[in-house]
Amino acid sequence: MRSLLVLSLALPLFTACFPGPPDRGGGSGPGGSSPDAASGGGDCNYTTDSSGTTPGFPFATATFDSDILPDLQSGCYVGPACHGPGNSYGFTVFQTGDSDCANVQTFNEVVADADYMNGPDMSRIIQISGMQHLVIGEPLLTNMRDFISAAQQAYQAGDGGGGGGGAAVTLDAEVYIQTIQPLLNSSNCLGSGCHSLEGGALGGDFGLYPNATVGSTELQTNLDNIAGALGSPLPTDAFDTLFYGRATDRHAGAIVSSTRDLQDWIQAALDAAAVR
Repeated sequence: MRSLLVLSLALPLFTACFPGPPDRGGGSGPGGSSPDAASGGGDCNYTTDSSGTTPGFPFATATFDSDILPDLQSGCYVGPACHGPGNSYGFTVFQTGDSDCANVQTFNEVVADADYMNGPDMSRIIQISGMQHLVIGEPLLTNMRDFISAAQQAYQAGDGGGGGGGAAVTLDAEVYIQTIQPLLNSSNCLGSGCHSLEGGALGGDFGLYPNATVGSTELQTNLDNIAGALGSPLPTDAFDTLFYGRATDRHAGAIVSSTRDLQDWIQAALDAAAVR
């Protein structure tokens, strides 16, 4: 009886220490999930970015089938206890016996957590796999990084089978250094554990270097990452961009001190892109 009592008291503590990951929410873009894939339904359509017409764009479906899927099915499936159908641990891996299009459904699940706009380091599936997950290893982790990197390059190049690729947005580097970077730093957006790429674990869905200097590779990385976080398709109004929304929605108690400066900076880039 005493052992049963101890076990019953220990279970809530164990659950609190090892909770399942949060629900990813709906949607078919980066960070969303496919409702048909999650339910094991019969929809065999690849998730495809609106800027391309090739199924699965900007991800390569053949590469997924050859380099990613076999290792997922052999190492991550394991039924509801891990990533099989009915699990509560994020993405789902389907076996051939689960549906008629297990490869497509698994593809849709995986790319929902793969950020093709900002690359593998910004992808939730890499962050979890690389920093927390105890099972995943080589060559799957390297193959997954290569898979996402290739998608990022395809998106930016715009070779989606007739569709346009990443928007040609040029953000003003001088204004970023003089005005925007100080705003982001003063609001603690680029603090450790938030959106900083300098040391520690990245806590946000995109990363920036807090102390980029004129002409540096860090500055170009920041501008590229912000451009990738504006949204797809590209909004015409800065107010509607993902980056502006995240900088002003007071998440984690942070907000830039001058929303007008940020809005004007983004809007200038959007207006220039619209006339090209």
